[in-house]
Amino acid sequence: MESFDESLKADPARTRILSLVGDCYFQAAKWNEAIVRYQEALKVDSKLVQVYYKLGRAYSEKSDHARSISYYQKATLLDKDNAMPYYYLGYAYKERGKKREAVAAFRDYLKRRPDAEDKKEIEDEIYDLEQDYQ
Repeated sequence: MESFDESLKADPARTRILSLVGDCYFQAAKWNEAIVRYQEALKVDSKLVQVYYKLGRAYSEKSDHARSISYYQKATLLDKDNAMPYYYLGYAYKERGKKREAVAAFRDYLKRRPDAEDKKEIEDEIYDLEQDYQ
């Protein structure tokens, strides 16, 4: 992280580095620090669309599913081809008891990753969730 901070001092225009520092904190399971760095990155450069997904992941790790949902939703709007925000959005909705929304998110995930290694598990999740609200 110190190396990244030094890089920023040398070249403040490399705003992507703020996101990478957030990644370091995320990998170290320091969710609050990761969130702070990710938010700083977006403040400096709102075009870092992948950071919305990363913020969602950090909030999910903190079990703050309401906040994670809002960031996953932003990620799906800004980076429609990335399947992973839909995957985690499905689980965040499930945690909040929003079964229909979870099913829709899981279906969107499978549309983007029809060959996903976890396809069977996601199909099982969809089936189970659908049984709960029928």
